[in-house]
Amino acid sequence: MGTADEQAYVTYSYTPHGKQEYVVDANGNKARLIYDGFDRQVKWQFPSIAAPPATFNSATQFSALTTSGEPNAGDREEYRYDAKRQSHMAAHF
Repeated sequence: MGTADEQAYVTYSYTPHGKQEYVVDANGNKARLIYDGFDRQVKWQFPSIAAPPATFNSATQFSALTTSGEPNAGDREEYRYDAKRQSHMAAHF
């Protein structure tokens, strides 16, 4: 009928202002969203190409965030804003 297995498919953490900061998938891949002083997203760092640690544990939000892999600062999108506060993707690295 069912199992006792429970799995988190995605885990989120948030900034003090309620914006998503980290996103961890069920395999332990972690991405990071970075904001400027106006809470506008300025970077999106994608997961590392390295495999997440074998010790990855998704049992709780805390364990998923602390045992997952690290974002790859070199693989990212950057965003800029014009005078009308409209977003433009500046670059993808």
